[in-house]
Amino acid sequence: MSYSPSYFGGSGVSVPKAANDTVTLEEVVRGLPNLYGPVTEGNNSANPPVGWRIGVKPFALTMALHEDFLRLGPVLWQVQWAWQQLYLDSFHGKRGIPPWVARWLNQGKPESVIQLATQKRFKNSVPLVLRPDILLTDPCADDGGWALTELDSVPGGLGFTAALQHAYQHAGFAVLESTQGFIDDFWQLLEGAHQQQRKQSDPLRVVAIVVSEESNDYRRELTWLAEQLQQTGHACWVVHPKQLSLHGEALCATLDNGEQMTIDLVYRFFELFDLPNIPNWPLVQFAAQKGWVALTPPPKPYLEEKLWWALWHHPVLKPHWEGLLGKETVEWLTPHIPQSWVMDPAPLPPSAIIPNLRVGGHAVQSWDALAAATQKERQLVLKPSGFSPLAWGSRGVVMGHDVPSTEWAEALTRAQNDFSHTPWVLQQFHKPAKHTVMEYDPMSPLLRPLEARTRLCPYYFASPDSDTPSQATLTLAGILATHCPADKKIIHGMRDGLMVPCALP
Repeated sequence: MSYSPSYFGGSGVSVPKAANDTVTLEEVVRGLPNLYGPVTEGNNSANPPVGWRIGVKPFALTMALHEDFLRLGPVLWQVQWAWQQLYLDSFHGKRGIPPWVARWLNQGKPESVIQLATQKRFKNSVPLVLRPDILLTDPCADDGGWALTELDSVPGGLGFTAALQHAYQHAGFAVLESTQGFIDDFWQLLEGAHQQQRKQSDPLRVVAIVVSEESNDYRRELTWLAEQLQQTGHACWVVHPKQLSLHGEALCATLDNGEQMTIDLVYRFFELFDLPNIPNWPLVQFAAQKGWVALTPPPKPYLEEKLWWALWHHPVLKPHWEGLLGKETVEWLTPHIPQSWVMDPAPLPPSAIIPNLRVGGHAVQSWDALAAATQKERQLVLKPSGFSPLAWGSRGVVMGHDVPSTEWAEALTRAQNDFSHTPWVLQQFHKPAKHTVMEYDPMSPLLRPLEARTRLCPYYFASPDSDTPSQATLTLAGILATHCPADKKIIHGMRDGLMVPCALP
């Protein structure tokens, strides 16, 4: 079903202040130096600019959706601490939390990573950047118009979103942003992490954003972010792990110009599954454990899993969520979280069923029963949970209603076979609604409509209380809207996507 763009708060088909004048949009493009391509087939650069579609104007939210997002940030901060409490209670056998919770979250992870995640040094540290992936759906659906499919604590798009906000503002558009602005808010977040972990009065002087080879696609946008911080007087550099070294009690980075800097804080931009491939990671780990350098996000792989939403919906754990978050918060958030299950192949006893899952109107006791589901019943998504190179960028995602039954059955088998090293998650599919936005082509004077489905990514920055780390002020620094062509089955950041910042109506 298609919905009018007015549902989303803006007339997506209207054009900016000069309807037949592309000067405004050319200013947007000029405001994205070294970030916007468009990439051509002949571009053989080792690190080419990102190509995407340019939107005619920012995406306007409804006031109701904006109010939901203002509420969502503090709630997700509480949820993250509730995740940590649940994991640690299960891991240490406390408060009656079953051991299978920690076992699921540790599944497939080497012992060294598990030990690192439970060290006292990082006890009060959690990710300070929270970015949920939110699909805009039918406003009449049970989810109320938006579905929260994932929560990313090592998110891409930081520099990209800040750059888009800057470019559209420079072109004369109003965008949604915090009072201080994205760049200043990010530095304040880093200062908070430094103060929290190092417990000293010295100010934060030098930050290294460490980007691995695996994450190289994000290097350009993070370099832009670091350059903006440098222009405001802050020493922040993007470095490769190979550029790190340890000298006495100082972690250092050798910059591209040969200058050596002593680092106060490392912003980790790489996934923990990739640690064996990160040069000099032992140096970072050692310096952080000794308190010589602050490290954020902390090395807690259990907080970077997708299977948390399966735990959220697990009937046995409902009292835990209500006890830590309050019944009202749980009831508000639950409709927006798709039903999810962990594909654990362990056989169930005769008296047990898989909760909230039915095929042909009947309860099921085995994942294999899903192979016989009709296409309508296969409105389900399979995806790796987290500690895997397949778990980011929508790699490995299988949509049950979009593949033949034979391929679906093979995916179910693979998910069960992979459980020992890569748990998979089964998630209810919430269909994004269609609407129309206008696209600007820098190579043509024409503006053209694009029928699209939309993902929103709010960026929340946390400033924890120095005395009570579980309490924090959450700032909504910005929201990135990704409009994907309506014929695309998986909604994520892509070259075909039209990406714009968000604004209020």
